[in-house]
Amino acid sequence: CGITRIEIDEVNGLFPRYKIPDNDVVVTAGLVLDDGLKITSDPASTTLISSTTTSECKTVVTHKPFGVQVSRDGRIIQSFNSQKLMNFERYRPKPEAQEA
Repeated sequence: CGITRIEIDEVNGLFPRYKIPDNDVVVTAGLVLDDGLKITSDPASTTLISSTTTSECKTVVTHKPFGVQVSRDGRIIQSFNSQKLMNFERYRPKPEAQEA
């Protein structure tokens, strides 16, 4: 299956989140990307990313509650937030100070 890289971010956030610079963790120079990917999405529930190469690699992203499962040949090899305990906190504008 190779590398599955996950980046979580807000849509239209108030402040930009920290992002790992390119080539900091995964050296992208010479990285071969799998052109044989099939993406099937149901916006209400899940997105399935599957490899069309010889090995059956699949990544399932569950939207609500958020979770990710990576499997190979039908066997789960990595699960992220499987117990649904991950809590996302978003930036919110400070409430206006009320005068006394």
